[in-house]
Amino acid sequence: VVDKPLAATTADGRELVDEAARRGVPLTVFQNRRWDGDFLTVRRLVEQGELGRVTRFESRFERWRPTIKPGWRENAAPDEAGGALYDLGAHLIDQAVQLFGPVSHVYAEVDRRRAGAQVDDDAFVALTHAGGVRSHLWMSATAPQLGPRFRVLGDRAGYTSYGLDPQEDALR
Repeated sequence: VVDKPLAATTADGRELVDEAARRGVPLTVFQNRRWDGDFLTVRRLVEQGELGRVTRFESRFERWRPTIKPGWRENAAPDEAGGALYDLGAHLIDQAVQLFGPVSHVYAEVDRRRAGAQVDDDAFVALTHAGGVRSHLWMSATAPQLGPRFRVLGDRAGYTSYGLDPQEDALR
């Protein structure tokens, strides 16, 4: 079981898959954010049709960290999978695909906003799912004003939630 990010490149990922096959062992990525209460609420609303046909899914992991912290997330070279997109984007993209399936089109903006940043600290990813839903995903360490954690728009209703799931703080 590998925590995200599985690998920095497709080639590195394939090498891991091949090595697991060679050794005859399973390989999987653990995605703990699939079990966040707020995500499970969104999933239930979508699966039970409470919102109608969903047209847009918005999800954010935004923070306000004007000073770069030590550690791989903010200091590892891009080829070592550092940065907001690898760290937080892995969760947001996984959740969007879990809810709305395969992606047919991707657009992204990936930036270094803080002085001295070695890896991206602000990113936006737009996914168009094969079923037509559009996912707009934000991940940032440079957001002094935080947006909603989830915003889901359907043709019958919408759902918005703020703040991160409290389980994480409770576990600490």
